[in-house]
Amino acid sequence: ARANGNWSSTATWSINSSCGSAAGASIPGAGDDVVICNGYNITLDVNAVCNTLTIGGGASGQLTIGNNATPRTLTINSDITVNSGATLTIGATAATHLMIIGGNIVNNGTFNLAPSATRVCNLTFNKNGSQSISGTGATSNFNNITLNMGTSSTNELNISSSNFTVVPTNFLTLTNGTFKLSTATATLTPFTGNTTIPLSCGIWMNNAGATLSSTGGTIALYGYIRATAGTFNIGNATSNHLTSYGGTIIIDGGAVNVAGRLDKAGPTILTFFTISSGTFSVSSAGMPSGGIATTASFSMDEVGSVFNMSGGTIIIKNRASAGSLGYVNTGGTIGAVTGGTLQIGDASTGGSTIQINSSIHVYNLVVANGAAVTAQLVTSNFTVDHNLTINSSGIFDPVGLNITVSGSSTINGTFADGTAAGTSTLQNVDLSGGTIGGAVNRVVNIQNLTMPSGNGT
Repeated sequence: ARANGNWSSTATWSINSSCGSAAGASIPGAGDDVVICNGYNITLDVNAVCNTLTIGGGASGQLTIGNNATPRTLTINSDITVNSGATLTIGATAATHLMIIGGNIVNNGTFNLAPSATRVCNLTFNKNGSQSISGTGATSNFNNITLNMGTSSTNELNISSSNFTVVPTNFLTLTNGTFKLSTATATLTPFTGNTTIPLSCGIWMNNAGATLSSTGGTIALYGYIRATAGTFNIGNATSNHLTSYGGTIIIDGGAVNVAGRLDKAGPTILTFFTISSGTFSVSSAGMPSGGIATTASFSMDEVGSVFNMSGGTIIIKNRASAGSLGYVNTGGTIGAVTGGTLQIGDASTGGSTIQINSSIHVYNLVVANGAAVTAQLVTSNFTVDHNLTINSSGIFDPVGLNITVSGSSTINGTFADGTAAGTSTLQNVDLSGGTIGGAVNRVVNIQNLTMPSGNGT
């Protein structure tokens, strides 16, 4: 730009990207690299397209999208850069504009696509490849965001800008590509209601200070959810679930909290679950409701599903709304368990019986953590490859099934079985004020029993 004015005026533009050169014969086109120089204010008063857009030279410069109530579309085939001191904002008249970008956004100034609820510009990312939002500008404020990036979830929109904010709730539309949140944010609400994450899409939490919270519905997962850092809260009611349609869940340092349950869409539907660190919690809003009421809070029961656990914690906060099933893992026939913890109950549980039906080993098992809870086995014998911990408010009841604990057993609560059948094998038992009891004919094999100060029975 060589002068203040409208985008549609040839007098606004120079013949090249040098500031202050002679006036051009036309407005910018699809192959042009547009530079709005320090001191110039340009208003987008028509639909326009360019190759790249740079606003400011490090001191000032401004692009205002919209001059009246007519919606405008700005298509940028490659990158947009807002330099320090420069501004991209929306016109003073209420309108909903659109920006389509095929490259990256770098904002070191002010980038404000939603200065008010009625003066907004929606944003579509459409590169067949990965894109990013970065920079250290004090304002990086967005309205609705759509990802339509090729045909693969490996195409990522990586958001690392210092001050990323989004004004509306339900702001995210996933068509193709992965929304990767790599910056600290206030709580953002990408979805309000039932939502589908398609096969070619994903949500990736990648900053410890980032939080996404969906509300009011279930997520149908065809693609993937990954939590490397930060928190993704799925739903805010007992009927809000995470339902697999062949989807993938990866927990490698962050936290995913499901208000209802983890389940699958129907018979023959597989689930792919991997946790190496971080936490995955289910039934955080209470006993899951809707659908089949007897479905466990954590359910992977289709043979051929993949379950890998090398660290982290799976927390079952509440049981099914009908019956007592909490953790069912009989379908993870592919994968390995080499670490991590299954925790039955937390401070929010309170007085509940939560059943475990798992043909897949767990590495560590913790019963009760802050509130009274009873963990019961059902259907399948159970193996704990490392340690069993029953906290003071907890009860573990094998209910006639066999349990083998290969590591240490710390019992501050109660280990008891009211049936005569079954065998329990416990090693290195620390009976610190807890109780081992049960039916007269129940076989409990104990190797190395410690009762500090004579406590325990």
